[in-house]
Amino acid sequence: MNYMDWAVEKTFVKVARTSLVFSLCVLLTSALVAQAQIYPSKPIKLVVPFAPGGAADIIGRLVADRLQQDLAQPVVIINKDGAGTIIGVDFVAKSAPDGYTLLMGNDAMAINAATARKLPYDLSTDLTPISLVYRGPQFVLVNKASAINSLADLVKMSKDNHFLKYGTSGTGSSTHLNTAALCEVLNIDPQHIPYRGIAPAISDLLGGHVDFVVAGSASASPLIISGSAKVIAILNKTRSAQFPKIASSYEQGFEVEAAGWYGLMAPNGLSANITNKLISTMAQAAQNSAFKDKLLALSGEPQTLSGHEFGDYIQSEVQKFSKLIKSKNILIQP
Repeated sequence: MNYMDWAVEKTFVKVARTSLVFSLCVLLTSALVAQAQIYPSKPIKLVVPFAPGGAADIIGRLVADRLQQDLAQPVVIINKDGAGTIIGVDFVAKSAPDGYTLLMGNDAMAINAATARKLPYDLSTDLTPISLVYRGPQFVLVNKASAINSLADLVKMSKDNHFLKYGTSGTGSSTHLNTAALCEVLNIDPQHIPYRGIAPAISDLLGGHVDFVVAGSASASPLIISGSAKVIAILNKTRSAQFPKIASSYEQGFEVEAAGWYGLMAPNGLSANITNKLISTMAQAAQNSAFKDKLLALSGEPQTLSGHEFGDYIQSEVQKFSKLIKSKNILIQP
């Protein structure tokens, strides 16, 4: 073979290889686009990072039911509780970004990110925010025989040297941080009594062992309806649609808000097509009257934040809790 023949053959092989690589890239891209276009083509897992039966599980099942109806594929709830949501969140963060493993995230994730503890994932980069689904303002509860009837009464009793105590679901929990935020605005310094969950804290409130408890709507609603406890405020700018007789903190002159929230998330790297389809699906759900009524029955507010707006909301929550933890010198065990 002379030099000219060798050069021609080498050039041909090089062009053939380049063409083959290009063809493979086109095929792979086409397959990914086709996969996104037909999404979903199999069952979806929705991970709830809490045990069955709680508010997160209830809201997760409402979302799963709505997704299942709108996407025409089964949506299976997977409860992965433990370590204050860290186990479940980490599982989703490390899952394939194909739209078949989703997360029912909540404010506990923001609290974890706000602490000094080392997490196995980065909340700001390892997850894709899809849609904020539910926001439930917190209620301030006192014993029904208490002389406290408003936030002003709570302040007065504290200033009159009454030794006040409040119960929470544990140090560093959302109820602890939300109560700390309330006390900061009220400029009072009651004693914190942490419990292993909100249920024993409420039990001691009803028994007269603590003076007040800040609780989410899922825990507060049955007490409000039954009259077992007295509610002196909802920590929100406006009153609750379900309990319109309860005055908000803002109308009582104290600018403090506290709410538990839940939202749909996915692993980072989710394609734009699948992300947009999930966002569109949740936007439709937010307009569905039956879905909205079920969320309102949980004393919450259906939400419409999605994509980057939801991501910005999460980061604002992280910053809020981080500032509060530092200002109140709250020590949270890693």
